[in-house]
Amino acid sequence: MRLMVWQRTVEGEEERIAGDEPLFLPGDGARPGPARERRGDDGIIVARARDTAGAVAAVLVFDDLARAVLQDGVPLCGGLHLVRHGAELTVRGQRYWISADAAPIESAYDPAQHGAGLSCHLTRAPLAPGEAIVACPGTLAAGCGLIHRAAAWRAAMDGGLSCSGCGFHAGGAEWRPPRKAREGRLDEPFGSAWGEAAE
Repeated sequence: MRLMVWQRTVEGEEERIAGDEPLFLPGDGARPGPARERRGDDGIIVARARDTAGAVAAVLVFDDLARAVLQDGVPLCGGLHLVRHGAELTVRGQRYWISADAAPIESAYDPAQHGAGLSCHLTRAPLAPGEAIVACPGTLAAGCGLIHRAAAWRAAMDGGLSCSGCGFHAGGAEWRPPRKAREGRLDEPFGSAWGEAAE
């Protein structure tokens, strides 16, 4: 799983920031960046969480920011917190969203790493050392890891098939933060129908 952090720009568009390494999310309006390059403690650190029950990220809130950081509208105390896919984090009014994206990774088959005598899950043909393979990344609900020949995996995904082990399919829609609510009066669309002029 890849960790994604989203931020809404001044123009109202969502900007995606890949979180392959821990990120520093500032609360002062500055641009997020790698945690190793953080500028003070006016922000939080977000890192991918592994093998946790439903959580996709770990968030470190510094004591100085206790209660100035919100997770889905609830204040957080200083310390380490686990967050789920789709969580909204607010740092001193700056909003971020956390998501996870299942991304298959192609590698070379290595019997010492992947196990000896494996076969492609789709073709059932034995794998040769050094052959290009893909391990199914699984879904947010379940991990997978079934090994496929890279060419067979691409053909299956391009053909609209999904993994028989977990249901992963490459055509799944990318998660995006909720759209910003339109500001205005609730009765604006009905004003002319009621014979009233919109102000």
